[in-house]
Amino acid sequence: MPRHAIAARLRLEPFWNDEFAVDIVLSPLPVAPRHDSALTEFMTTECNFAMEHADGSFMDHLQFCYEYSHEHFKGESPRVLLLHSILGVGSNYFPCDKSKIPKLQSLLTEAEFSHVAAFPSVLRLLLQRDFMDELEQMSNEKLETIKGLKMHQVIDNEPTSLTSKNDFWTHLNYQIIHLLDFLPVLDWQWAVAQDNFMANFVRLLAFLKRANKLKATIDLDFTTVNTIKTPDGKSILANVSLGGLIKNYVPAKIQQKLASQQVSKFSKEIGHSLEYTILYDTDEAE
Repeated sequence: MPRHAIAARLRLEPFWNDEFAVDIVLSPLPVAPRHDSALTEFMTTECNFAMEHADGSFMDHLQFCYEYSHEHFKGESPRVLLLHSILGVGSNYFPCDKSKIPKLQSLLTEAEFSHVAAFPSVLRLLLQRDFMDELEQMSNEKLETIKGLKMHQVIDNEPTSLTSKNDFWTHLNYQIIHLLDFLPVLDWQWAVAQDNFMANFVRLLAFLKRANKLKATIDLDFTTVNTIKTPDGKSILANVSLGGLIKNYVPAKIQQKLASQQVSKFSKEIGHSLEYTILYDTDEAE
């Protein structure tokens, strides 16, 4: 990504008009469970999360994902999203060294580790787009027969998998919560055509709703302010909702093709295969 494009997304400080801000009513935030001390010690002493994020520190991003999952994805472990990037991010950065994977695994349940190990791989599949193209072409009846997903770990290209139907759909819900933190504060209509994370958020959300597999709570009535042009050339402010974006979403194919090529380039640099296999109920037992 060009340096000026990176600078345009990092450390943004939105301006809030005081008169507008006082009218916003915020509900008290629920308190998420305290982190397991052994896990946080491992993260702080044996891993390196000291990297920049679009709107703050990387730990801010992890904590948001953890807290949102705890409150809005009931019944599933929020620790998955606290650790979603520990074995790799969208670019070739790895907070945890491969040699420490056994220790990480010992600190998690089998289900948690399965999702943590798969997360960087599925994220790249979503950003690379062939995976979503295939899913979107399936009927809802076909989608119901999915029983898992095989792919390769980003950190070492070793095989990894989501081994059940529940794992598969649960994992895509973890992914939509993760993408939620990348939504810009405003100008969604512009961002959906220019920002690959925003475009993929809208696309995955629409898919999960169509398949009736959205289990995490995502408020479709939430709106942002956009500056739009009227037919006579005047600029006016208008509210744009997530629901409206989903209904009217038209992908910017050139922009998304470039983003897909970038993901492929990152994976090629480290010998990571983006090949995957969707497993179905009709497949023969291995």
